[in-house]
Amino acid sequence: MTEWSTAVILISVLVMAAAVTGLCLTCWRMVMKAQAALVNMEADYKQLSKQAVQVLEQVSLTLETVQRPLAAGEFIASHVQEVVQAASRTAEAMSAVSQTAAKAAVEHLERARLDNERTMGEVFRWVDAGMTFWHAWNQRSPKSGGGRAE
Repeated sequence: MTEWSTAVILISVLVMAAAVTGLCLTCWRMVMKAQAALVNMEADYKQLSKQAVQVLEQVSLTLETVQRPLAAGEFIASHVQEVVQAASRTAEAMSAVSQTAAKAAVEHLERARLDNERTMGEVFRWVDAGMTFWHAWNQRSPKSGGGRAE
């Protein structure tokens, strides 16, 4: 019976050894596949990183190319804005000057009208006084012929 027990144990050990060997071979194959996948992934990663660097360089160049005109446009826009502000201030100043000039012109015209009225009033008073004096003179003078001028 010991022989049978020994044979069973030997067979069990051999089966276990075969199972462990099979399990180790399966694990070894999995590790090798994982290593091959990692090698492939590393190669893909390197390729992708090279492509990413190229894309980033192109993007950087593009951004620099776009940034120059934008900076120039910003410079021009700020100067255009300054010109617009200056034009607006000039227009406001011109409006204020024209309003002041218009008020001054109206005041000057009003003064001139009043002066003209006063002067013309004096002239008409003098003319009236002269005509009255002449008429009175003509009526009292002996040559007048009845107060009429001939």
